[in-house]
Amino acid sequence: MNYKDILNDQNIISEYNKIDSINTLPLNHGLNHIINVTNIMDKLTDVIGISGEEKNDLLITTVLHDIGQVDGRQNHGLKAKIFTQKYLNGKISDARLENIMSAIEFHSQKDNLDSLPLFTNLVVFADKMDFTYKRLDDNWENKIKSEHKQFGDIYKNVIDVDFSVSNSQFIVGIKTTDEISIDNMLCELDFFSKVINSTNALAKKLGLYSLIKINGVTINCQSEKLAL
Repeated sequence: MNYKDILNDQNIISEYNKIDSINTLPLNHGLNHIINVTNIMDKLTDVIGISGEEKNDLLITTVLHDIGQVDGRQNHGLKAKIFTQKYLNGKISDARLENIMSAIEFHSQKDNLDSLPLFTNLVVFADKMDFTYKRLDDNWENKIKSEHKQFGDIYKNVIDVDFSVSNSQFIVGIKTTDEISIDNMLCELDFFSKVINSTNALAKKLGLYSLIKINGVTINCQSEKLAL
């Protein structure tokens, strides 16, 4: 089964449209997010040299990873795993299905990312990298709580997130508008810790050093403290 068949499945589209219709958060968790993450995974696998069946399975995982949110965000990874088991049963091998289901169940894990297998780390990373302006839902400013306004301001000012491998380094490059400073981004620790943790965990699994740049400026992403 090709991931594009799933992405174009009207039943899958309908489920994500339901998620869109009940979403009260400023960030999209429906088809917009799914397409973003799938595109990220498509490029990521090319950058690190994953192709064929494994690439297709990673893309299948990104298409289905948030489908459990049709009943709310709580335990959505587990609910998406159960949905995936029923949906893909008999369509791919048991070993491939198990790999996909495990990654879907744990894609929202925030701590101990080093304990996850590479396949899951790739999914976690792709999911966390969807933090550009494309992620903001319609009328996001009316949905966001005032105390989290800076969080929304980050998303609306991030133009692009790119990644590459060079000189034993896994490099994440973030491009923003002039409306937000690097200091403002780093001050939002809850947001940026997800970026750093997922980048560090993936780089480690790949046997590479992690490097994060914002508008060409390297930030310290090896320690718990964020600093230029």
